[in-house]
Amino acid sequence: MDLPEKEPRISEREEAIASMTIAHPLHPPDLVIHGAISGHANGIAAPGYPSHPNGAATGPITTKISSKYRHIAAVHSTARTSRLSHDAEITPSFLGFRNLMVIVLIVMNLRLVVENFMKYGVLICIRCHDYRRQDLLLGLVLYLLIPCHLFVAYIIELAAAHQAKGAVGRAKRHSEDPPDSAQAAKSFRTPWITIAWAHGINATLCLLVTTLTVYNLIHHPLIGTISEVHAIIVWLKICSYAFTNRDLRHALLKSDSASSIPELYLACPYPRNITLGNLSYFWWAPTLVYQPVYPRTTSIRWPFIAKRLAEASSLSIFIWLASAQYAAPLLHNSVFKLASFDLPSIIERLMKLSTISLVIWLAGFFAVFQSVLNALAEIMRFGDREFYTDWWNSPSVGTYWRTWNKPIYHFMKRHIYAPLVGRGWSPNAASACVFVFSGILHELLVGVPTHNILDLFFKIDEVSHFVKGAKHYMKQVYPSEGPLTIDGTDYAHTIIRVMLKNGETYALDMAGAQYGWHEPVTPWQLYSASRVQGIKEVVPFGGTKIFCKKRAKTLSKQQQWNNAIKEHFAYFVDKVVTWWQKRNISLADLLHLPEQEFQRRRASLLDAVKEFLKLVKTFQVSNRAFTVSEGFQHEGFDRNFTSSALGFLPGRSLPSSETA
Repeated sequence: MDLPEKEPRISEREEAIASMTIAHPLHPPDLVIHGAISGHANGIAAPGYPSHPNGAATGPITTKISSKYRHIAAVHSTARTSRLSHDAEITPSFLGFRNLMVIVLIVMNLRLVVENFMKYGVLICIRCHDYRRQDLLLGLVLYLLIPCHLFVAYIIELAAAHQAKGAVGRAKRHSEDPPDSAQAAKSFRTPWITIAWAHGINATLCLLVTTLTVYNLIHHPLIGTISEVHAIIVWLKICSYAFTNRDLRHALLKSDSASSIPELYLACPYPRNITLGNLSYFWWAPTLVYQPVYPRTTSIRWPFIAKRLAEASSLSIFIWLASAQYAAPLLHNSVFKLASFDLPSIIERLMKLSTISLVIWLAGFFAVFQSVLNALAEIMRFGDREFYTDWWNSPSVGTYWRTWNKPIYHFMKRHIYAPLVGRGWSPNAASACVFVFSGILHELLVGVPTHNILDLFFKIDEVSHFVKGAKHYMKQVYPSEGPLTIDGTDYAHTIIRVMLKNGETYALDMAGAQYGWHEPVTPWQLYSASRVQGIKEVVPFGGTKIFCKKRAKTLSKQQQWNNAIKEHFAYFVDKVVTWWQKRNISLADLLHLPEQEFQRRRASLLDAVKEFLKLVKTFQVSNRAFTVSEGFQHEGFDRNFTSSALGFLPGRSLPSSETA
């Protein structure tokens, strides 16, 4: 009797390996392994499974892939393009690059902050601010006085509404049709002139009194800025309040204009909107455009307000720290760079200033338009909170102006641009008018609190003094007598002394480099203590120029001739000095050389100028027939003289008169 064929015994280890494998149809480069279960790798059938005629194993084929055989996987199986190529099928995302750029910017600015602390130390000082008692008292008085002009505007509109209701009542009593009544039109135009003058005087006094007080009496810029901003906001609100009620009153007297009234206003028609409560809400509402009715929210979210106020406080502290620790010393150092008229230094300083200015501006924008205005809107339950749109995606400057400050944009469009266009102005002319008006407001907002408008300086003098402590002494060159050294007691040096509105006094010395002084702006006390040996005379700014003009009128012909020679000598000396700089070193670099090298280079320059002036004198004597008008303004004289005068240096190529 045939015994049933025994199934092959499989060890537990092989069962574990089999359970961990992945079954799928066999195809290259997959390998069939574990011959105890499937066909052997050399084609021999495993026990228990029939064989294919060609020797391959048959039956259920299960591939068991071990990780040690994955080195033969086909990595390059299809044709593909680089992800950043133009012919790539899928447009890549650059989100990672954006994040990397943000990280780089943050790290770079943090490095600058660390460098600033290493260089200057901690510059934050709470008690260093000059909060004068007068500034605090005047700021408080202005804060309480400015809203009174809104109350005056309410009184004016209350009288106008009473007159309008009386005109409508009289028209009804006489059975007149208001749309066709000439009396109704007259009853509107005549009072409007008086009302317009009253509103204009009230608004002007609001802005004028505040501006003069801040400019002349308040010296702290922060207190002055808060007062001026408050005055400008109230001024704009008064204008909007007057213009809006003017049109509502016109619609009341002429019913054919009632169709232009927005449906939203029907909840509070004119003159029911002329109340103290309505005006008080407009005063605190985060908008500059008056409406009798605004979209409102149902409730106040106090946690939302707390978050917004925390943001505003944190950003205000950040702005203060960034301004005091980073922007202030950078701006102070930039004054000297900008005054040196060195273009690379000016560009470098402007780029440095632009970085911190942008950071402070962004922090201020978020603090005002996102935090403060949203908190105020939540308190007032103000529904329309689109204080800005995505200005960072603006394709043009015009779009940016229309999107970054929506409250100002709404006021300008509603009360200036649209009325001008409606009266026949072209859009470009109306836009130019809006631009000029906005520029005036910004000038008041920035220039008045910082006292940088109208007359910046309280007093300007020209001071002629004898110098002391000079690093270098000037030499005058006389062709016949040779160089002569002039010390501080022989020659008076003229500077400009400036006293600011706040009492600070500075010395402006734009020609101090000849004595080794490279700081054009210096506090007067420091300048007078270290550089002034004695003052010769003090004249008002421009006095020297006026004196020279008056003296020139009294000069004789010979004196005029001598002055003309001196002026033309100076002209040619400038030419030879420029020519010398091109072949040696610039005067700015000359002044910064070590003492020994400076003396050697300066001697070379003085010798060149001395020889040059000798030729000038020789040429002048040989051309005495020339008059002042003929000789020193004659093109041939200039060309011939330059060609001969620049030949004193042997072995050097002579420049043309245009490049000398």
